[in-house]
Amino acid sequence: MRKKKHVFLLLAMILMYILFASSVYGSFQFEFRVHDYAKEGLFYYPLLFKVDIENTGTEADTIDLDLTKNLPPGWYADLCVRGKCVQDHIEIDLLAGQSDSILVDIYLGGAQDVGSVILTGTMRSEPLETHSVILVGFCAQPSILLVDDDNGGSYETYLAAAIDSAGYKAWIWDVSLDGRPGSSQLNSYWSVFWTTADGDAAYITSTDESDWIDFLENGGNLFLASMNYLSSRGSSTTFISDYLHIGGWDSDVGAASVGGVSGDAISDGMSLSLGSSPFTASETDIFVSTSPSETIFTASGGVGLKVAEASHKLVFLSFPFEPIVNSSDPHNQKTLISRVIEWFGPYEASVGRDDMTNAALGLSISPNPFTDRASIWFGKASGNGNRRLAIYDVKGCLIRSLLVSGNETSAIWDGKDERGRSIPSGIYFVRLSNGQRGIVHKIVLTR
Repeated sequence: MRKKKHVFLLLAMILMYILFASSVYGSFQFEFRVHDYAKEGLFYYPLLFKVDIENTGTEADTIDLDLTKNLPPGWYADLCVRGKCVQDHIEIDLLAGQSDSILVDIYLGGAQDVGSVILTGTMRSEPLETHSVILVGFCAQPSILLVDDDNGGSYETYLAAAIDSAGYKAWIWDVSLDGRPGSSQLNSYWSVFWTTADGDAAYITSTDESDWIDFLENGGNLFLASMNYLSSRGSSTTFISDYLHIGGWDSDVGAASVGGVSGDAISDGMSLSLGSSPFTASETDIFVSTSPSETIFTASGGVGLKVAEASHKLVFLSFPFEPIVNSSDPHNQKTLISRVIEWFGPYEASVGRDDMTNAALGLSISPNPFTDRASIWFGKASGNGNRRLAIYDVKGCLIRSLLVSGNETSAIWDGKDERGRSIPSGIYFVRLSNGQRGIVHKIVLTR
């Protein structure tokens, strides 16, 4: 009898604790709502991130806000709440149901790079109630997200290295650590590169596919490399039929090499050997594509395609990217990724995207790349004031500066600096600005 009584008392105590904990937890809760997870800007430009915070609990409380920085040299960031800005820690008092805004500024440095900060909030009365968001800044380059979805492996380094060798940098999202990115995260980026490496891809859900569709419908560019994606589907899905435009496939056929299609913007002249390191391509699927999809790689059938439709672009490989043997150009990982990014373009980075009214009505360059002279075209300013047209190199150094009137719509750059000296071949950036507002475009000089 005593044992039964003790067991009953123990169960009652556990139940009371659960009820008490649930009551306390429900009293102290909050949420972050992020407007943009990633932004782009030019050298020495501030990127402003807005994060809304709401006390969703039933009690008033103080929320501690901390900023952890992972920034390149020369970059810095601060955290602002209700007009007060600090470097790393601030607190905010919120009544039940009350909302407010947090501003995070990332100040870019003088080199083409990427950096991030982590904003963490912790409820003072319930320390277990904590949330974090990662905000990413890109300097003088497109915002590229690399989704590492290789089932916990470390194969993302191959794709990251190829992007870096192509002259770009990507922010890596590790699914095993950060969870699966949703459409709000994806939609903050210009392009998403997604790899499943040798993972079985069965973990890709219908929600993932819906998020891909939302990203594409919002004008995104998606690169998906997965030799098990098709074979992991029980049947065709909306993403497969309406976005990849694949009519059918044979699972796990395998491939030792793949060949490009003559005249294709991405694969022309390419012959890619698929080695055994870090794993083999033995589970490569062979598919049949339908219009408007274009097959760009073959191996006894289609193994790579591209789609340019509406406002989005999509590249899909049913063979793994990682085992591609790095031979001479163009038969290597770097050239493949370079051509994919170029095909995704033209990339136009805007500085202060929400503040373009008085800066310009567009910016275009022809020819680009250029050898001797490039025509830079832009719209008339809404006012009559002068605008500044500046040329920067990839390190952020000013090469040439011109003043153009509000009525002018074009200018010529002859590939020379302020002192009239010819500058070397390379990537440069043209910025047209009116005060703090401006728009940026990449220009390539070849001699």
